[in-house]
This record gives sequence, structure tokens and C-alpha cells, in this order.
Amino acid sequence: MKKIFLLLSIFSLTLTLYACSSETEQELSIDTGGPLDEETNDDSVDSMEDDAEDATTMFTAITLGDEMMIDGEGATSTDNVVTIEDGGVYRISGTLADGQLLVNTSEEVTLELDGVFISNSSGPAVMVENALEVTVTLLEGTTNTLMDNVNNSENDAVFYSNGTVVFDGEGALIVEAINHEGIASDANIIVNSGLLYVTAPDDGMNVSEDITINGGEIYINAYGDGIDSNGTIHVNGGTIISIATTNDENGGIDSNGDDFIVTGGTIFATGARISIPTADSTQAGIYYDFESNQSAESTITITADGTELASIIPEQEFQVVYFTSEDMTVDEVYTISMDDTVVGESTAALTFVGESQPGEPQSNTNEGQ
Repeated sequence: MKKIFLLLSIFSLTLTLYACSSETEQELSIDTGGPLDEETNDDSVDSMEDDAEDATTMFTAITLGDEMMIDGEGATSTDNVVTIEDGGVYRISGTLADGQLLVNTSEEVTLELDGVFISNSSGPAVMVENALEVTVTLLEGTTNTLMDNVNNSENDAVFYSNGTVVFDGEGALIVEAINHEGIASDANIIVNSGLLYVTAPDDGMNVSEDITINGGEIYINAYGDGIDSNGTIHVNGGTIISIATTNDENGGIDSNGDDFIVTGGTIFATGARISIPTADSTQAGIYYDFESNQSAESTITITADGTELASIIPEQEFQVVYFTSEDMTVDEVYTISMDDTVVGESTAALTFVGESQPGEPQSNTNEGQ
């Protein structure tokens, strides 16, 4: 098993690279291929050139900056707001220091983020006013950053959508909320792949309906709930680290609707309360309640028979921990240590019922917000 602390190293590297590029105000270029083999014939070269020409017609290119550049159909730019008005694929790059990417169409839209930085002082950096569905593709080798600031917008997330949003790709997305929430949807959020790093003064990820996580790597540090759904949360794969505040009974996972279903992936969540996987779950996990707040920056380690499965250093105080991975087995006993000191044991289960006691399965008493 790939230990979960490796994910934090990946995110640290991503953030370091971004910080360096911001300070030097340099543009990074990604080499997506090498020279052609000397034995490649002219027909192959011509074919590749034709394919490249065909590929360029498949999307509208939007370059953000002091002077907006739009190469293709379906998008316009006015007063630092780029509006996508038609369905299709849009490849977006560049920097928008104080503005917005707005989607307003009745069709499906794909946003290919190709090294984007968007900050908005008066509302969401990305606002999906209307769309049949929006797919956000994080292009391989790119780091993309979205930020907001304190404002009075009723759409109070950095990335706000009135419809379903799908995240995929092999790049990274950093979402830094200052106003309220990180990523929010009035419908559904689906994560298939990509690196998502979210910090927020309230919920990291909030949806009115369902959240489905099939893959990718997600890190959330939220001063509300980490992942908050008013519908069902499905985790079928991927790696999730969700850190939440202990204030107001918040938790790393908060399912206010019907179910929290875990069939795969790795989850490490902390907070005051955490929603419990429900009966349809097929992957074992542990739930440990310390019964009092534990210090931030403490190292939590999960082991089985001396073998380390996961280690994490939460950035906030926590009372409960939930951990699951595909390597866990129902009824196996796992050891919880904090700062190299064993604090207790917990028996893995698919779901949890019973009284709230340290180290024992606990019923889901998280009412949510």
C-alpha cells in the first residue's frame, strides 16, 4: 500500500513550485514530447501534423491576462469577466488577477485548465451560472490556482456551480477560500482523477445533492466541514485527507442526507464528529474517539501488527479519527498512536453502531449544518 503521508509530500511540492513561480512571475512551460525518431518517415510526420491541426480545432483557447485572447467560438470577455456562452471544450491558461470565469449555457462544457491562476475579490473565481454539466480537466503537468476574498456575493465559494461538476485529469488544482467555502455545487460533485488541494474558512467541499469520489487525490483543510453533502457521499476510490475544525461539531466527512457509502479508496478524516459509513459499504475502516480535543500538529499513526498503514499530522485540533483503506480487514484490530505513543486500539468494521467510547465503534450522531 502507498502510505498516505506520501500524498502530503506531493501537495507540499506542488505548493512550493507554485509559490516559486508566483514570486519570480515566470511562466512555466511543459515539454509534452521529445524529438521524432530519425527513422520516422515523411508520411508519419504529415499524419502527425494533420492530427495536430485537427486537435487545435477541437477546443477554444482562452489566454487570461491584461489583454484577454480568445481563439475560437463560444466565449467573450468584458471587464475582466470571461463568459462561456456555448457548449464545447475550452482550454484556459494565463493569469486573471481580479476577475471571473463565468459559464452560462444550456449545454455541456469542458474546462481544460492549463496552468491557470484566477483570483476574484468580489465573488467566485469560477462561477457556473448555468450548464447541463461542467467537466473540469486538469491537464497533466499543470498547477492551477483559484482564490477569492472577503465579499458579499451570495455565491460564497471560490468555485461555485448551480449544476453538476466533474473533476478529472492528471494535473493539480489549488483552491484557496478566504470568503467562505472552497468548492460548492447546488447539484452534484464527481471526482474521477486529479490532485485537489482545498483550504477554506468554512466547508472545503459542499453540495446540495451527492458527492461521488472515484479516484484522484484530495486534501482538504477546512474550518467548517471538510466534505459536506446534503445527499449521499459515495467513495469508490482515490485518496482523501479531510481535516475539519472541532468548532460547531464539524467533521472531515459530513453526510446530512441518506448515506455515506465506502466501497474503495483511502480516507483519513478528523474533526469533532464524522459521519459513519452506512450499510451499503463494503470496505472496512476504523473510527476512534479520543473524547477530548487533541492538539494540532500531533502525528497520528495507524498500524496493524507493527506495519504502518498511514501517518498524518492534522493542521487543526481533533477529537475523532476515521480511517479506511483497501488493505483493512473486518474484525482485525488496529493500533492508534499519537506522537509515537500508543493511545488505543480499534476493531475494523464496515459500519459502526453503539455507544460513544474511545477506541470502540460509534454511532453516527453528526447532525451537520
